[in-house]
Amino acid sequence: MRAGQNTMDVTSLRPATMEDARRLFDWVNDPAVLETKADTNSKIDWNVHCTWLSARLTDPDTYLAIIEVSGAAVGQVRLQPGPGGRHIDIFVAPGHRGRGIARAAVAHALSEIDERPVIAVVLDGNQGSHALFLSLGFAVKAKEEGRTIYEFGDAP
Repeated sequence: MRAGQNTMDVTSLRPATMEDARRLFDWVNDPAVLETKADTNSKIDWNVHCTWLSARLTDPDTYLAIIEVSGAAVGQVRLQPGPGGRHIDIFVAPGHRGRGIARAAVAHALSEIDERPVIAVVLDGNQGSHALFLSLGFAVKAKEEGRTIYEFGDAP
């Protein structure tokens, strides 16, 4: 537990469901979140989101979990197949950042899957995610215009 963290906080992960659709939709469309996304920076349509979520939930190769602290949903972590390995996406709600929640969630998610490597694509301005992935042992694989690609684990 990190200094300053409330000892009553308990971080856990649970599988996402379609009941999480509205929460995930609101999170992904938050303007501050859109600024940190590597693949899209425009709002996502509700129907497009629901179709995407349904596909993720029925895909056996996708790991999608809701992060909870003391029973309240505060974020999500997702791993899904992509170029070069499994790609990871993490979100923690603004009021819960800086308390080690993302680190605990990513560490737990990594322990749940065997497939390697895991790839994180982070925009240059997202200092929190850079620090997060480096602290968990991800290594810089490549730097592209405006973003860094991190890799965890060896490629097969």
